[in-house]
Amino acid sequence: MQKIVSVQQMRDLEVEADFAGISYTSMMTLAGQALAREIQRLLPAGGRVLLLIGTGNNGGDGLTAAKFLQNSEYEILLYGAQTLYEEKLPTAAKGLRLPSHAVTWASQDAQWQTLQNWAQTADLLVDALLGIGAKLPLRPHLAELIGVVRAHLPQRVPVLAVDCPSGLDCDSGLFDPATLPATTTLTFGAYKTGLFQSNSADVVGELKFASIGWQAQIPDRTGFPRSVPDLADVQACLPTRSRTAHKGTFGTTLAAVGSQAYGGAALLASSAAYRVGSGLVTLASLPYLQAHLLTHLPEATWLSLPESAGYLNGDGAERLQAYFPKADSLLLGCGWGQSAHTAQLLQNLLAPDAPSLPPTVLDADALRLLADAPACWQNLPSQCVLTPHAGEMSALCGRPIAEIQAHRWEIASQFAQEKQVVLVLKGAYTVIANVDGRGMTLPFASAALARAGTGDVLAGMIAGLLAQGLPAYAAAWCGAYLHARAGLLAAQQHGQTASVLARDLLTALPAVLATPGTDEFYAALPAH
Repeated sequence: MQKIVSVQQMRDLEVEADFAGISYTSMMTLAGQALAREIQRLLPAGGRVLLLIGTGNNGGDGLTAAKFLQNSEYEILLYGAQTLYEEKLPTAAKGLRLPSHAVTWASQDAQWQTLQNWAQTADLLVDALLGIGAKLPLRPHLAELIGVVRAHLPQRVPVLAVDCPSGLDCDSGLFDPATLPATTTLTFGAYKTGLFQSNSADVVGELKFASIGWQAQIPDRTGFPRSVPDLADVQACLPTRSRTAHKGTFGTTLAAVGSQAYGGAALLASSAAYRVGSGLVTLASLPYLQAHLLTHLPEATWLSLPESAGYLNGDGAERLQAYFPKADSLLLGCGWGQSAHTAQLLQNLLAPDAPSLPPTVLDADALRLLADAPACWQNLPSQCVLTPHAGEMSALCGRPIAEIQAHRWEIASQFAQEKQVVLVLKGAYTVIANVDGRGMTLPFASAALARAGTGDVLAGMIAGLLAQGLPAYAAAWCGAYLHARAGLLAAQQHGQTASVLARDLLTALPAVLATPGTDEFYAALPAH
Protein backbone atom coordinates (compact mmCIF):
# COMPACT_ATOMS: atom_id res chain seq x y z
CA MET A 1 0.00 0.00 0.00
CA GLN A 2 1.12 3.51 -0.75
CA LYS A 3 0.68 6.65 1.31
CA ILE A 4 -1.41 9.70 0.48
CA VAL A 5 0.42 12.84 1.50
CA SER A 6 0.33 16.61 1.23
CA VAL A 7 2.90 18.50 -0.83
CA GLN A 8 4.84 19.45 2.29
CA GLN A 9 4.78 15.88 3.60
CA MET A 10 6.11 14.69 0.25
CA ARG A 11 8.98 17.13 0.44
CA ASP A 12 9.72 16.08 4.01
CA LEU A 13 9.77 12.42 2.96
CA GLU A 14 12.26 13.18 0.19
CA VAL A 15 14.50 15.00 2.66
CA GLU A 16 14.29 12.06 5.05
CA ALA A 17 15.07 9.61 2.25
CA ASP A 18 18.08 11.67 1.18
CA PHE A 19 19.30 11.73 4.78
CA ALA A 20 18.86 7.94 4.92
CA GLY A 21 21.17 7.51 1.93
CA ILE A 22 18.65 7.45 -0.93
CA SER A 23 19.89 10.45 -2.88
CA TYR A 24 17.82 12.86 -4.92
CA THR A 25 19.74 11.65 -7.96
CA SER A 26 18.74 8.07 -7.20
CA MET A 27 15.10 9.06 -6.77
CA MET A 28 15.10 11.04 -10.04
CA THR A 29 16.77 8.15 -11.85
CA LEU A 30 14.02 5.76 -10.73
CA ALA A 31 11.34 8.30 -11.65
CA GLY A 32 12.87 8.76 -15.09
CA GLN A 33 13.06 5.01 -15.65
CA ALA A 34 9.41 4.56 -14.63
CA LEU A 35 8.38 7.41 -16.90
CA ALA A 36 10.29 5.86 -19.80
CA ARG A 37 8.52 2.54 -19.17
CA GLU A 38 5.15 4.26 -19.19
CA ILE A 39 5.98 5.97 -22.49
CA GLN A 40 6.86 2.56 -23.90
CA ARG A 41 3.55 1.17 -22.64
CA LEU A 42 1.56 3.96 -24.23
CA LEU A 43 3.55 3.84 -27.50
CA PRO A 44 4.76 0.23 -27.77
CA ALA A 45 5.66 0.57 -31.46
CA GLY A 46 7.66 3.76 -31.05
CA GLY A 47 6.77 7.20 -32.31
CA ARG A 48 7.23 10.92 -31.80
CA VAL A 49 7.30 11.99 -28.15
CA LEU A 50 7.00 15.67 -27.28
CA LEU A 51 8.21 16.50 -23.77
CA LEU A 52 7.23 19.83 -22.21
CA ILE A 53 10.02 20.52 -19.74
CA GLY A 54 10.00 22.85 -16.74
CA THR A 55 12.95 23.96 -14.65
CA GLY A 56 12.24 22.00 -11.45
CA ASN A 57 12.44 18.35 -10.45
CA ASN A 58 9.42 17.59 -12.62
CA GLY A 59 11.36 18.72 -15.66
CA GLY A 60 14.34 16.72 -14.41
CA ASP A 61 12.20 13.56 -14.38
CA GLY A 62 11.25 14.25 -18.00
CA LEU A 63 14.86 14.87 -19.04
CA THR A 64 15.97 11.65 -17.34
CA ALA A 65 13.28 9.69 -19.18
CA ALA A 66 14.49 11.25 -22.44
CA LYS A 67 18.02 10.06 -21.66
CA PHE A 68 16.80 6.46 -21.29
CA LEU A 69 14.88 6.64 -24.58
CA GLN A 70 17.30 8.67 -26.70
CA ASN A 71 18.84 5.71 -28.52
CA SER A 72 15.60 3.80 -28.99
CA GLU A 73 12.93 3.74 -31.68
CA TYR A 74 11.42 6.96 -30.30
CA GLU A 75 11.92 10.41 -31.76
CA ILE A 76 12.30 12.69 -28.73
CA LEU A 77 11.45 16.39 -28.95
CA LEU A 78 12.22 18.62 -25.96
CA TYR A 79 10.39 21.89 -25.54
CA GLY A 80 11.61 23.86 -22.52
CA ALA A 81 9.59 26.52 -20.75
CA GLN A 82 12.96 28.15 -20.13
CA THR A 83 16.37 27.75 -21.70
CA LEU A 84 17.97 24.34 -21.26
CA TYR A 85 21.75 24.28 -20.83
CA GLU A 86 23.70 21.04 -20.71
CA GLU A 87 25.72 22.19 -17.71
CA LYS A 88 22.48 22.73 -15.79
CA LEU A 89 21.07 19.27 -16.42
CA PRO A 90 20.26 17.30 -13.27
CA THR A 91 22.85 14.64 -12.50
CA ALA A 92 20.32 11.90 -13.29
CA ALA A 93 19.92 13.31 -16.81
CA LYS A 94 23.63 13.67 -17.57
CA GLY A 95 24.42 11.90 -20.80
CA LEU A 96 21.33 13.18 -22.59
CA ARG A 97 22.35 13.98 -26.16
CA LEU A 98 19.74 15.06 -28.65
CA PRO A 99 20.25 16.72 -32.05
CA SER A 100 19.88 20.50 -31.96
CA HIS A 101 16.77 20.45 -34.15
CA ALA A 102 15.01 18.32 -31.48
CA VAL A 103 15.50 20.83 -28.64
CA THR A 104 14.05 24.30 -28.32
CA TRP A 105 12.62 26.58 -25.65
CA ALA A 106 9.93 29.15 -25.42
CA SER A 107 12.23 32.18 -25.61
CA GLN A 108 13.36 31.03 -29.08
CA ASP A 109 9.82 30.49 -30.26
CA ALA A 110 8.21 33.91 -29.98
CA GLN A 111 5.22 33.07 -32.20
CA TRP A 112 4.89 29.49 -30.88
CA GLN A 113 5.42 28.18 -34.40
CA THR A 114 7.71 25.32 -33.39
CA LEU A 115 5.43 24.32 -30.54
CA GLN A 116 2.42 24.31 -32.85
CA ASN A 117 4.19 22.13 -35.41
CA TRP A 118 5.51 19.70 -32.82
CA ALA A 119 2.14 19.41 -31.09
CA GLN A 120 0.37 18.72 -34.39
CA THR A 121 2.77 15.90 -35.29
CA ALA A 122 3.29 14.29 -31.86
CA ASP A 123 2.21 10.72 -31.08
CA LEU A 124 2.47 11.32 -27.31
CA LEU A 125 2.83 14.43 -25.18
CA VAL A 126 4.62 14.32 -21.83
CA ASP A 127 3.71 17.13 -19.41
CA ALA A 128 6.76 17.68 -17.20
CA LEU A 129 6.31 21.41 -16.69
CA LEU A 130 5.36 22.09 -13.08
CA GLY A 131 4.88 19.09 -10.79
CA ILE A 132 3.60 19.20 -7.22
CA GLY A 133 4.71 22.75 -6.46
CA ALA A 134 2.32 24.50 -8.83
CA LYS A 135 0.62 27.61 -7.45
CA LEU A 136 -2.63 28.95 -8.86
CA PRO A 137 -3.30 30.78 -11.02
CA LEU A 138 -0.74 29.80 -13.63
CA ARG A 139 1.63 32.49 -14.75
CA PRO A 140 0.40 34.04 -18.02
CA HIS A 141 3.38 32.78 -20.03
CA LEU A 142 2.82 29.16 -18.94
CA ALA A 143 -0.93 29.43 -19.43
CA GLU A 144 -0.32 30.68 -22.97
CA LEU A 145 2.16 27.87 -23.68
CA ILE A 146 -0.31 25.22 -22.49
CA GLY A 147 -3.10 26.93 -24.44
CA VAL A 148 -1.11 26.57 -27.66
CA VAL A 149 -0.65 22.86 -26.98
CA ARG A 150 -4.34 22.37 -26.23
CA ALA A 151 -5.29 24.13 -29.44
CA HIS A 152 -3.00 22.13 -31.73
CA LEU A 153 -2.62 18.68 -30.16
CA PRO A 154 -4.89 16.18 -31.95
CA GLN A 155 -7.54 14.62 -29.69
CA ARG A 156 -6.24 11.14 -30.39
CA VAL A 157 -2.83 11.92 -28.89
CA PRO A 158 -2.44 10.71 -25.27
CA VAL A 159 -1.11 13.11 -22.64
CA LEU A 160 1.12 11.70 -19.90
CA ALA A 161 1.41 13.96 -16.84
CA VAL A 162 4.54 13.60 -14.71
CA ASP A 163 3.59 13.39 -11.01
CA CYS A 164 0.53 15.59 -11.58
CA PRO A 165 -0.97 17.65 -14.41
CA SER A 166 0.61 21.09 -14.66
CA GLY A 167 -1.85 23.59 -13.21
CA LEU A 168 -3.31 21.23 -10.58
CA ASP A 169 -2.88 22.17 -6.93
CA CYS A 170 -1.73 18.87 -5.43
CA ASP A 171 -3.14 19.73 -2.00
CA SER A 172 -6.60 21.07 -2.80
CA GLY A 173 -7.31 19.41 -6.16
CA LEU A 174 -8.24 22.78 -7.64
CA PHE A 175 -6.83 23.46 -11.08
CA ASP A 176 -6.29 26.39 -13.40
CA PRO A 177 -8.65 26.56 -16.40
CA ALA A 178 -5.58 26.35 -18.65
CA THR A 179 -4.53 22.96 -17.23
CA LEU A 180 -3.82 20.36 -19.90
CA PRO A 181 -6.03 17.32 -19.07
CA ALA A 182 -3.98 14.14 -18.85
CA THR A 183 -4.87 10.79 -20.29
CA THR A 184 -2.57 9.24 -17.68
CA THR A 185 -0.92 10.69 -14.59
CA LEU A 186 2.13 8.84 -13.28
CA THR A 187 2.86 9.91 -9.72
CA PHE A 188 6.01 9.06 -7.76
CA GLY A 189 6.88 8.05 -4.22
CA ALA A 190 3.48 8.71 -2.66
CA TYR A 191 0.06 9.75 -3.85
CA LYS A 192 -0.83 13.41 -3.36
CA THR A 193 -4.11 14.48 -1.77
CA GLY A 194 -5.11 16.73 -4.66
CA LEU A 195 -5.12 13.81 -7.09
CA PHE A 196 -8.16 12.32 -5.35
CA GLN A 197 -10.61 15.19 -5.31
CA SER A 198 -13.74 14.47 -7.32
CA ASN A 199 -13.34 17.72 -9.25
CA SER A 200 -9.83 16.78 -10.41
CA ALA A 201 -10.69 13.42 -11.97
CA ASP A 202 -11.20 14.82 -15.47
CA VAL A 203 -7.72 16.37 -15.60
CA VAL A 204 -5.88 13.51 -13.82
CA GLY A 205 -7.11 10.73 -16.13
CA GLU A 206 -5.84 7.23 -15.42
CA LEU A 207 -3.84 7.37 -12.19
CA LYS A 208 -0.72 5.26 -11.87
CA PHE A 209 2.04 4.96 -9.29
CA ALA A 210 5.77 4.25 -9.38
CA SER A 211 8.18 3.74 -6.51
CA ILE A 212 11.29 5.91 -6.23
CA GLY A 213 13.14 3.63 -3.87
CA TRP A 214 12.45 4.79 -0.35
CA GLN A 215 9.15 3.12 0.59
CA ALA A 216 10.75 0.26 2.51
CA GLN A 217 13.09 2.57 4.43
CA ILE A 218 10.50 5.14 5.57
CA PRO A 219 8.23 3.66 8.26
CA ASP A 220 4.48 4.17 8.34
CA ARG A 221 3.31 6.84 10.73
CA THR A 222 0.01 7.99 12.16
CA GLY A 223 0.60 11.19 10.20
CA PHE A 224 -0.36 9.26 7.06
CA PRO A 225 -3.73 7.74 8.01
CA ARG A 226 -4.87 7.22 4.42
CA SER A 227 -3.38 4.92 1.82
CA VAL A 228 -4.03 3.45 -1.63
CA PRO A 229 -4.16 -0.32 -2.14
CA ASP A 230 -3.15 -2.21 -5.24
CA LEU A 231 -4.13 -5.62 -6.52
CA ALA A 232 -1.31 -7.36 -4.68
CA ASP A 233 -2.60 -5.93 -1.38
CA VAL A 234 -6.09 -7.23 -2.12
CA GLN A 235 -4.90 -10.68 -3.10
CA ALA A 236 -2.81 -10.92 0.06
CA CYS A 237 -5.93 -10.12 2.11
CA LEU A 238 -8.31 -12.59 0.47
CA PRO A 239 -8.85 -15.95 2.18
CA THR A 240 -6.97 -18.94 0.87
CA ARG A 241 -9.06 -21.61 -0.80
CA SER A 242 -7.91 -25.05 0.22
CA ARG A 243 -8.56 -28.00 -2.07
CA THR A 244 -10.18 -29.78 0.85
CA ALA A 245 -12.64 -26.95 1.53
CA HIS A 246 -16.41 -27.31 1.39
CA LYS A 247 -19.17 -24.74 1.01
CA GLY A 248 -19.30 -24.15 4.74
CA THR A 249 -15.63 -23.15 4.70
CA PHE A 250 -16.47 -19.98 2.81
CA GLY A 251 -19.50 -18.93 4.78
CA THR A 252 -23.16 -18.20 4.23
CA THR A 253 -24.42 -14.83 3.02
CA LEU A 254 -27.99 -13.98 3.99
CA ALA A 255 -29.27 -11.35 1.55
CA ALA A 256 -32.55 -9.71 2.54
CA VAL A 257 -33.04 -7.77 -0.67
CA GLY A 258 -35.48 -6.81 -3.38
CA SER A 259 -39.08 -5.77 -3.87
CA GLN A 260 -41.59 -6.26 -6.65
CA ALA A 261 -40.33 -3.11 -8.38
CA TYR A 262 -36.61 -3.85 -7.90
CA GLY A 263 -36.13 -7.55 -8.38
CA GLY A 264 -32.95 -7.05 -10.41
CA ALA A 265 -31.19 -5.63 -7.36
CA ALA A 266 -31.80 -8.88 -5.51
CA LEU A 267 -30.34 -10.91 -8.37
CA LEU A 268 -27.28 -8.70 -8.82
CA ALA A 269 -26.39 -8.51 -5.13
CA SER A 270 -26.83 -12.23 -4.51
CA SER A 271 -24.91 -13.17 -7.65
CA ALA A 272 -22.06 -10.88 -6.58
CA ALA A 273 -21.79 -12.57 -3.18
CA TYR A 274 -21.38 -15.88 -4.96
CA ARG A 275 -18.93 -14.53 -7.55
CA VAL A 276 -16.60 -13.17 -4.88
CA GLY A 277 -16.44 -16.56 -3.19
CA SER A 278 -19.21 -16.99 -0.61
CA GLY A 279 -19.93 -20.70 -0.11
CA LEU A 280 -23.71 -20.31 0.13
CA VAL A 281 -26.08 -17.44 -0.56
CA THR A 282 -29.57 -17.47 0.89
CA LEU A 283 -31.79 -14.98 -0.87
CA ALA A 284 -34.43 -13.75 1.56
CA SER A 285 -37.11 -11.98 -0.40
CA LEU A 286 -40.65 -12.03 -1.80
CA PRO A 287 -42.15 -15.33 -3.00
CA TYR A 288 -42.99 -13.41 -6.20
CA LEU A 289 -39.27 -12.91 -6.90
CA GLN A 290 -38.37 -16.51 -6.20
CA ALA A 291 -40.63 -17.64 -9.02
CA HIS A 292 -39.00 -15.19 -11.43
CA LEU A 293 -35.35 -15.37 -10.39
CA LEU A 294 -34.89 -19.04 -9.59
CA THR A 295 -33.76 -19.93 -13.12
CA HIS A 296 -31.30 -17.00 -13.15
CA LEU A 297 -29.62 -18.00 -9.88
CA PRO A 298 -30.19 -21.71 -9.27
CA GLU A 299 -27.25 -21.81 -6.84
CA ALA A 300 -29.12 -19.76 -4.24
CA THR A 301 -31.31 -21.11 -1.49
CA TRP A 302 -34.43 -19.12 -0.66
CA LEU A 303 -36.07 -17.76 2.45
CA SER A 304 -39.53 -16.39 1.69
CA LEU A 305 -40.44 -13.25 3.59
CA PRO A 306 -43.88 -11.69 4.06
CA GLU A 307 -44.79 -8.72 1.91
CA SER A 308 -47.16 -5.79 1.83
CA ALA A 309 -48.02 -4.05 -1.45
CA GLY A 310 -44.94 -5.53 -3.15
CA TYR A 311 -42.45 -4.65 -0.37
CA LEU A 312 -40.88 -6.61 2.46
CA ASN A 313 -42.61 -5.84 5.73
CA GLY A 314 -41.80 -5.76 9.42
CA ASP A 315 -43.05 -9.28 10.07
CA GLY A 316 -40.10 -10.63 8.11
CA ALA A 317 -37.73 -9.70 10.93
CA GLU A 318 -38.56 -12.85 12.91
CA ARG A 319 -37.86 -15.15 9.98
CA LEU A 320 -34.54 -13.44 9.33
CA GLN A 321 -33.58 -13.55 13.00
CA ALA A 322 -34.31 -17.27 13.13
CA TYR A 323 -31.79 -17.70 10.30
CA PHE A 324 -29.05 -15.61 11.95
CA PRO A 325 -27.28 -18.60 13.60
CA LYS A 326 -26.65 -20.03 10.10
CA ALA A 327 -25.53 -16.75 8.55
CA ASP A 328 -21.96 -15.46 8.48
CA SER A 329 -22.99 -12.15 6.94
CA LEU A 330 -26.17 -10.18 6.32
CA LEU A 331 -27.01 -7.82 3.45
CA LEU A 332 -29.85 -5.33 3.82
CA GLY A 333 -31.32 -2.67 1.58
CA CYS A 334 -30.65 -3.49 -2.07
CA GLY A 335 -33.89 -2.94 -4.00
CA TRP A 336 -36.00 -2.44 -0.87
CA GLY A 337 -37.74 0.79 -1.77
CA GLN A 338 -38.50 3.32 0.94
CA SER A 339 -41.97 2.30 2.01
CA ALA A 340 -43.29 2.33 5.56
CA HIS A 341 -43.22 -1.48 5.40
CA THR A 342 -39.48 -1.77 4.82
CA ALA A 343 -38.88 1.01 7.35
CA GLN A 344 -40.62 -1.16 9.93
CA LEU A 345 -38.53 -4.18 8.93
CA LEU A 346 -35.31 -2.24 9.54
CA GLN A 347 -36.57 -0.91 12.87
CA ASN A 348 -37.59 -4.40 14.01
CA LEU A 349 -34.18 -5.81 13.08
CA LEU A 350 -32.42 -3.02 14.98
CA ALA A 351 -34.71 -2.83 17.98
CA PRO A 352 -32.94 -2.69 21.38
CA ASP A 353 -34.18 -6.15 22.41
CA ALA A 354 -33.66 -7.78 18.99
CA PRO A 355 -31.09 -10.56 18.48
CA SER A 356 -27.65 -9.36 17.46
CA LEU A 357 -27.06 -9.13 13.73
CA PRO A 358 -24.20 -11.02 12.07
CA PRO A 359 -21.61 -8.90 10.24
CA THR A 360 -23.81 -6.65 8.12
CA VAL A 361 -23.77 -4.51 4.98
CA LEU A 362 -26.39 -1.76 4.70
CA ASP A 363 -26.88 -0.36 1.22
CA ALA A 364 -29.24 1.78 -0.83
CA ASP A 365 -32.74 2.17 0.68
CA ALA A 366 -31.64 0.77 4.03
CA LEU A 367 -29.33 3.78 4.37
CA ARG A 368 -32.08 6.33 3.80
CA LEU A 369 -34.38 4.48 6.18
CA LEU A 370 -31.59 4.36 8.76
CA ALA A 371 -31.13 8.11 8.41
CA ASP A 372 -34.77 8.55 9.48
CA ALA A 373 -34.44 6.17 12.44
CA PRO A 374 -31.74 7.61 14.74
CA ALA A 375 -32.68 5.22 17.56
CA CYS A 376 -31.44 2.30 15.43
CA TRP A 377 -27.83 3.48 15.22
CA GLN A 378 -26.79 2.14 18.61
CA ASN A 379 -28.00 -1.36 17.69
CA LEU A 380 -25.85 -1.82 14.58
CA PRO A 381 -23.46 -4.77 14.88
CA SER A 382 -19.80 -4.16 15.64
CA GLN A 383 -18.86 -5.46 12.18
CA CYS A 384 -20.98 -3.17 10.04
CA VAL A 385 -20.37 -1.64 6.60
CA LEU A 386 -22.39 1.24 5.13
CA THR A 387 -22.07 1.89 1.38
CA PRO A 388 -23.58 5.30 0.50
CA HIS A 389 -23.15 7.41 -2.58
CA ALA A 390 -22.97 11.16 -2.04
CA GLY A 391 -26.75 11.61 -1.99
CA GLU A 392 -27.25 8.87 0.59
CA MET A 393 -24.35 10.25 2.59
CA SER A 394 -26.08 13.61 2.65
CA ALA A 395 -29.16 11.95 4.15
CA LEU A 396 -27.04 10.13 6.74
CA CYS A 397 -25.00 13.09 7.96
CA GLY A 398 -27.25 16.04 7.11
CA ARG A 399 -24.65 17.87 5.02
CA PRO A 400 -25.09 19.19 1.47
CA ILE A 401 -23.87 17.00 -1.38
CA ALA A 402 -21.53 19.73 -2.61
CA GLU A 403 -19.84 19.89 0.80
CA ILE A 404 -19.49 16.12 0.91
CA GLN A 405 -17.92 16.02 -2.55
CA ALA A 406 -15.48 18.78 -1.63
CA HIS A 407 -14.38 17.07 1.62
CA ARG A 408 -14.99 13.38 0.99
CA TRP A 409 -12.18 11.98 3.11
CA GLU A 410 -12.65 14.29 6.09
CA ILE A 411 -16.42 13.78 6.28
CA ALA A 412 -16.23 10.01 5.76
CA SER A 413 -13.51 9.59 8.38
CA GLN A 414 -15.31 11.70 10.96
CA PHE A 415 -18.59 9.87 10.37
CA ALA A 416 -17.03 6.39 10.59
CA GLN A 417 -15.37 7.21 13.89
CA GLU A 418 -18.44 8.86 15.40
CA LYS A 419 -20.85 6.07 14.41
CA GLN A 420 -18.30 3.25 14.76
CA VAL A 421 -19.07 1.81 11.34
CA VAL A 422 -16.97 1.14 8.27
CA LEU A 423 -18.03 3.60 5.60
CA VAL A 424 -17.65 3.15 1.85
CA LEU A 425 -18.30 6.55 0.27
CA LYS A 426 -18.81 5.66 -3.37
CA GLY A 427 -17.95 7.76 -6.39
CA ALA A 428 -14.82 8.90 -8.20
CA TYR A 429 -11.92 7.84 -5.94
CA THR A 430 -14.10 5.84 -3.54
CA VAL A 431 -13.20 6.42 0.12
CA ILE A 432 -13.25 3.61 2.67
CA ALA A 433 -13.09 4.89 6.26
CA ASN A 434 -12.51 2.69 9.30
CA VAL A 435 -13.69 3.13 12.87
CA ASP A 436 -10.15 3.89 14.10
CA GLY A 437 -9.38 6.81 11.77
CA ARG A 438 -7.54 4.80 9.13
CA GLY A 439 -8.76 4.84 5.57
CA MET A 440 -8.26 3.89 1.96
CA THR A 441 -8.87 5.80 -1.24
CA LEU A 442 -9.14 3.92 -4.51
CA PRO A 443 -7.22 5.29 -7.53
CA PHE A 444 -10.16 4.85 -9.90
CA ALA A 445 -12.51 7.35 -11.49
CA SER A 446 -14.52 5.95 -14.38
CA ALA A 447 -17.95 6.34 -15.91
CA ALA A 448 -18.06 2.54 -16.23
CA LEU A 449 -19.67 2.36 -12.78
CA ALA A 450 -22.17 5.16 -13.42
CA ARG A 451 -24.98 2.71 -14.07
CA ALA A 452 -27.95 1.43 -12.08
CA GLY A 453 -27.21 -1.83 -10.30
CA THR A 454 -23.47 -1.45 -9.86
CA GLY A 455 -23.99 -0.48 -6.22
CA ASP A 456 -25.96 -3.69 -5.66
CA VAL A 457 -23.01 -5.64 -7.06
CA LEU A 458 -20.62 -3.87 -4.69
CA ALA A 459 -22.81 -4.49 -1.64
CA GLY A 460 -23.11 -8.17 -2.52
CA MET A 461 -19.36 -8.48 -2.96
CA ILE A 462 -18.64 -6.95 0.44
CA ALA A 463 -21.24 -9.20 2.08
CA GLY A 464 -19.68 -12.22 0.36
CA LEU A 465 -16.24 -11.30 1.71
CA LEU A 466 -17.66 -10.79 5.21
CA ALA A 467 -19.15 -14.28 4.99
CA GLN A 468 -15.68 -15.67 4.28
CA GLY A 469 -14.38 -14.24 7.55
CA LEU A 470 -12.80 -10.95 6.49
CA PRO A 471 -13.18 -8.17 9.08
CA ALA A 472 -15.50 -5.37 8.03
CA TYR A 473 -12.76 -2.91 7.04
CA ALA A 474 -10.85 -5.47 4.95
CA ALA A 475 -14.03 -6.74 3.31
CA ALA A 476 -14.98 -3.17 2.44
CA TRP A 477 -11.74 -2.03 0.83
CA CYS A 478 -11.04 -5.35 -0.89
CA GLY A 479 -14.59 -5.52 -2.23
CA ALA A 480 -14.54 -1.91 -3.41
CA TYR A 481 -11.19 -2.39 -5.13
CA LEU A 482 -12.22 -5.57 -6.95
CA HIS A 483 -15.52 -3.95 -7.92
CA ALA A 484 -13.77 -0.95 -9.48
CA ARG A 485 -11.28 -3.11 -11.35
CA ALA A 486 -14.13 -5.25 -12.68
CA GLY A 487 -15.82 -2.11 -13.99
CA LEU A 488 -12.66 -0.99 -15.76
CA LEU A 489 -12.13 -4.42 -17.27
CA ALA A 490 -15.74 -4.54 -18.45
CA ALA A 491 -15.23 -1.14 -20.11
CA GLN A 492 -12.09 -2.44 -21.80
CA GLN A 493 -13.94 -5.52 -23.03
CA HIS A 494 -16.73 -3.39 -24.49
CA GLY A 495 -14.37 -0.74 -25.86
CA GLN A 496 -16.05 2.10 -23.96
CA THR A 497 -17.78 2.91 -20.67
CA ALA A 498 -21.24 3.74 -22.02
CA SER A 499 -22.16 0.12 -22.75
CA VAL A 500 -21.15 -1.39 -19.41
CA LEU A 501 -24.06 -2.92 -17.51
CA ALA A 502 -24.02 -3.93 -13.87
CA ARG A 503 -24.14 -7.60 -14.80
CA ASP A 504 -20.97 -7.14 -16.87
CA LEU A 505 -19.08 -6.63 -13.60
CA LEU A 506 -20.12 -10.13 -12.54
CA THR A 507 -18.61 -11.67 -15.67
CA ALA A 508 -15.44 -9.54 -15.41
CA LEU A 509 -14.79 -10.29 -11.73
CA PRO A 510 -13.27 -13.79 -12.21
CA ALA A 511 -10.62 -12.37 -14.54
CA VAL A 512 -9.80 -9.62 -12.03
CA LEU A 513 -9.42 -12.18 -9.25
CA ALA A 514 -7.11 -14.22 -11.48
CA THR A 515 -4.91 -11.26 -12.49
CA PRO A 516 -1.42 -11.34 -10.91
CA GLY A 517 -0.83 -8.46 -8.52
CA THR A 518 1.88 -5.86 -8.92
CA ASP A 519 3.89 -4.25 -6.14
CA GLU A 520 6.22 -1.61 -7.53
CA PHE A 521 4.54 -0.26 -10.63
CA TYR A 522 0.81 0.23 -10.49
CA ALA A 523 -0.77 -1.37 -13.55
CA ALA A 524 -4.29 0.05 -13.66
CA LEU A 525 -6.56 -0.66 -16.59
CA PRO A 526 -7.53 2.17 -18.96
CA ALA A 527 -10.08 4.57 -17.51
CA HIS A 528 -11.61 5.53 -20.84
